[in-house]
This record gives sequence, C-alpha cells and structure tokens, in this order.
Amino acid sequence: MKYFIGIDNGVTGSICILDENGNCLEYFPTPVQKTLNYTKAKEYVNRVTVRALAEMLTPYAKTATVILERPMVNPLRWKASISAIRCDEATRGVLEALGTKLIYVDSREWQTPMLPKRKAVARLPKGSTAEEKKINKAAKAAFKTETKSLSLMVANRLFPTIDFKKDGDAALIAEWARRNNL
Repeated sequence: MKYFIGIDNGVTGSICILDENGNCLEYFPTPVQKTLNYTKAKEYVNRVTVRALAEMLTPYAKTATVILERPMVNPLRWKASISAIRCDEATRGVLEALGTKLIYVDSREWQTPMLPKRKAVARLPKGSTAEEKKINKAAKAAFKTETKSLSLMVANRLFPTIDFKKDGDAALIAEWARRNNL
C-alpha cells in the first residue's frame, strides 16, 4: 500500500496520512515540546518531539511519500523563521532516518488547485504612503485568514469524519500529492 503524508510545517502545524485510495488514516498536530532555548536570555521555545514524530511515521515510512510545506523564511519575522527552519530540520532528520521519500512544496503550489479561486492582494508601488501600506498590510492579513478558512472548509468537505482544529492544510497537501501521484 502506498501512503501520502502531508505535513504543514511548523510547531503549530499538522500531519495527515492518506492511503492510495484517499482514505484518511491519521490526522494529528505536529508533536512538540516546550524546551529552554539555547540563547543567553532565559526563553522557552517549542520544538518538534523527534521520538514521537518517528513513532507516528514509522508504520508508513517505507512506502510513503512525505510532502512537506517549504518553511517560511522572512527576515522581518526572524523568530518565526528560525522556528520554522528548526522544525523543518527536525522533521527532515526523522524522515532521513526512516528512509522516507521527501518532496518539498510551496504553499501556493498546492493551494491553487485545492482551494477556490480568489484575488490576491496586489503589491504596492514604490512611494506608497504610510496609510496605503497600513491598509495593504491589513488586506494581506485578511487574505491569509481567508486561506485558512477555505482550507478548513475544503478539508471538512473531503474528509467529514476528521476533526480539523484550525485548518486542513496537511490533509489538502496529502490529497494534492495523491491526486498528482507523487
């Protein structure tokens, strides 16, 4: 049996395992633990619980394709970027140890065919006023919220027995991979 494992990267992400017939076998949040950060300042961060992730994926590892959403890297959101990269590296290490096939995907690549069409927020031209920038930033935040809502709606329609918590991204990533026979 072939399996498709969609992973919405990040410490607040989720993981969905589909079989080749499109049946959702498992859906769970990425296992994380709060640990003391390595920096001098006393600060806690969420990190992937590697052993738990390996135990969850082991039954499917040899015949699965994992589709992992590429981590967000944005110098303006430094802490979030570091968290995403840390999560990606831990996940990748587990997959390498299990010998599982890994494919990276950009969010737009799976969202375009899986979510209903909508207009993106346009980029502002150079020289835009502070007020225009503020409005544009709010529009981009609303667009992202709408994407999560649409993801949840579509995932609930495709997999009505699964209790998706915040969005259905992992399930839609796995279903996109299954439909494309990756």
